Amino acid sequence: MDTLGITEEEQSEIFSTLAAVVLLSQVDGRSNGGDVPDTLDIVERAAFNLGVPVDSLSTLLGTYQEIVLALESRRAMLENPLHGIIYYTNGFVPRT
Repeated sequence: MDTLGITEEEQSEIFSTLAAVVLLSQVDGRSNGGDVPDTLDIVERAAFNLGVPVDSLSTLLGTYQEIVLALESRRAMLENPLHGIIYYTNGFVPRT
């Protein structure tokens, strides 16, 4: 990184951001049998690395998890043969 002219301060920022991304990649809203540290601990550490308030990051993750669950629920509903249709981006198409 020194060869590219990246200062020590910029390197520190890059590594802090990367650390936060790695930490947050462990948070998906589901338990995996205890292999991942407590979600609050992860969020606190990631927030520290990003330099943002824990509450802000928690709100963002909560919203993301709500969207993921809603999309999974919608996908399951649309794939259910009892609904009789599959939704495509160009409209509803009856199942045969």
